[in-house]
Amino acid sequence: MGTIISFAGVSYTIPAEGDSNWGTTLSNYFIALSTGTLQRSGGSFTLTAELDFGNAYGLKGAYYKSSAANPSSAGILRLGNNESIGWRNAANSADYLLKVNASNEFQFNGTKILLSGSVVNADIDAAAAIAYSKLNLSGSIVNADVNASAAIAYSKLNLSGSIVNADINASAAIAYSKLNLSTSIVNADINASAAIALYKLAATTASRALVSGGSGFVSASSVTSTELGYVSGVTSAIQTQLDDKTLKSTLTTKLTRLLKQVIVLRLCSLLLRGRSKLRRTFLRLMLLDKRMRTQPSRRLVKLRQWKLRWQQPRAIPLLL
Repeated sequence: MGTIISFAGVSYTIPAEGDSNWGTTLSNYFIALSTGTLQRSGGSFTLTAELDFGNAYGLKGAYYKSSAANPSSAGILRLGNNESIGWRNAANSADYLLKVNASNEFQFNGTKILLSGSVVNADIDAAAAIAYSKLNLSGSIVNADVNASAAIAYSKLNLSGSIVNADINASAAIAYSKLNLSTSIVNADINASAAIALYKLAATTASRALVSGGSGFVSASSVTSTELGYVSGVTSAIQTQLDDKTLKSTLTTKLTRLLKQVIVLRLCSLLLRGRSKLRRTFLRLMLLDKRMRTQPSRRLVKLRQWKLRWQQPRAIPLLL
């Protein structure tokens, strides 16, 4: 008695030894095998239901292609445009699909995947409300990006080293205290009629006379203001005046000494001549003393001559 088997949903009887009339059934079975089994040469093999290979083994091959009209020609899993790879979510409530859409953009679960360097303005929804801290705009903001009514606070601007003279309005009236001019002002910057007060210059040692040093800079000397006051009112060279006073003092001393000698000698002479001439001679000697005080040099020479004459043993002449 033959054995009944099922192939592709159809039952066939495999004859046993001694059976008869089995030719047609066996022929149909062989024909089904040739058309209903996989061939090494490939070809179409349409399944009528899912194929389950079990939990122990899987399929191994060079690539797997979808039935799309224009699947990818490269890769292991070759899908057509807008075809997806799906995952079930953890809650088992929805499928998450990954695909390339008709705009050739990656989408995951219906949302475009933004890749570094590929995001453009159209990718951002008008209601996205992206936090400013998430934006990296360093070096990318230009003048046109700033609204005319932006009213950006000056403290937010980094203008170090970028402001030039042309940026400052002629009527800016910038306060001098806001300028940093340390070591940058030169002599040519000061107007000839500036009339800068002397007390605005750096202070020197108090109550000292000022001198010009070897470099031409004014500095305080060791001469005090009190010492400088001693020469107030001087009209000529002090040393010359001192020399003249010393000479006059010396001449006056010598004249006084000589005058005394002359007077003694003259009086002695008058004692010999009588009293009448003593009075006249005394008056002349007084006049002589006055003249010697005003013209000491010339009178000193005369007195020395007279002294020599009076010391001789003869009469002393009257002095006119």
